[in-house]
Amino acid sequence: MIFVGAWLIATAAAQDNADEIVARDAQPLPRYLSAKDITTLLAEQDWQGCVQGGEANQTVRFGFEIQNSGTVSAISITGASGGQDGCWRETLRSVRFGAHDEMPLKVNWTVGVKGGQALPYPVVEVEERRLEPLFIFIKPDATTAEQASLDAALGLSPP
Repeated sequence: MIFVGAWLIATAAAQDNADEIVARDAQPLPRYLSAKDITTLLAEQDWQGCVQGGEANQTVRFGFEIQNSGTVSAISITGASGGQDGCWRETLRSVRFGAHDEMPLKVNWTVGVKGGQALPYPVVEVEERRLEPLFIFIKPDATTAEQASLDAALGLSPP
């Protein structure tokens, strides 16, 4: 009876460890920036500082890139009024998203201003993502033609 109890405890501990490994390895890359991560970091910023008192309702639309280092670049802003573009731009530029292993991410996002309150939208639009590097198993006895075909399909060489 004692042996069975010890076996159950050991099995449960091993399963917990396996679950942790699966969860950790479920990310496609070790340093991956999800849309949820981006939205969370944007929502934590003080966007209210860019709203002038009595400002009319507006929709401020951002387009920007998150570089591999986690910094923001290529910022475009539409819909901001009252000469506040600089404030919106600097607030966005101050966000540190954390380094990631993808190509620079192109993101679109919106902040609404209603009744003098900044209302960050809870959703970001991340344009086409290319997860790099892409690992594909190639059998050891693949022919030169098979390798060339795969290279062409991946856009690594002309067809």
